[in-house]
Amino acid sequence: MSVREVTRLVAALALALVALTITASPSSAADCTTWQDENGTIHYDCDEIDPGGGQDGEVGPAPVTCDLEGQYDDLCIGQDACWMNDPAAVQDPEELKDTPKPSEDSHVVYISCQRPDGSTYDRWYWNEDVPAITIEDRIRSAMGALDLPTIEASFNPPARTLVNLPTWWWAEGAQAGEIRGSEALGMIAVATPRGLSVVPGDGSASQACPMSVTRSDTCTYTYRRSGEYTATLSIVYDIRFEMNGQAIDMAEVPAELRTVTIDDDVPVRVREVQTRVTKVR
Repeated sequence: MSVREVTRLVAALALALVALTITASPSSAADCTTWQDENGTIHYDCDEIDPGGGQDGEVGPAPVTCDLEGQYDDLCIGQDACWMNDPAAVQDPEELKDTPKPSEDSHVVYISCQRPDGSTYDRWYWNEDVPAITIEDRIRSAMGALDLPTIEASFNPPARTLVNLPTWWWAEGAQAGEIRGSEALGMIAVATPRGLSVVPGDGSASQACPMSVTRSDTCTYTYRRSGEYTATLSIVYDIRFEMNGQAIDMAEVPAELRTVTIDDDVPVRVREVQTRVTKVR
């Protein structure tokens, strides 16, 4: 096991997180949602309320996204993806020379982060100055380490279907079973597909179907009118969290992190076939 692996294991067991004052004021509040980009990476975005930002606390867009990948795959701190070394390999950094050691047993904690623009920074702290990590911090970091696949909305007959003909739908590229994310701060996010949802694009309501990832009649919809439509196929994943093999009480999980919806749009041409009977002599 490498030195970095050992130190990262120690960091996970230490149950510590760099102060949130790095990225946000403790008085801020946020309303967050999750989404997935075209590469299959899960993000979470927040509209942050800053009481000092305007009259009565203006609400403005304050994106809080974190993709845990590569070297920076330990934890999310606001927008930044980070990894932590506790205790730090260097226990007498220049950065802390003017900060008195809190106690004889104090040690230095090191953190390295990457911002969304690719720039990086380092920080050193005495371990007493690092507040305890919360369950929600762990949950959000676990979401950042959950890698859901992109899907392709597929239907049969391909490219063109017919009025009154059942059209089959399935999610090409998806996985039928549960998907487990990588561990982040001891927490793991697990996504279980609830099923498919088809919005046919002809004005009809969405139709719920069992999960289908291969060509079959598991999920069908019948168009009643010809036309050019844009249909949307979605997978709804139920998200649960585990820590050290134990399930997390869902009451502690923010509502917006309990499900994730992945979708794909596809054009559908629907044609009508008419039969004309002629007299045969």
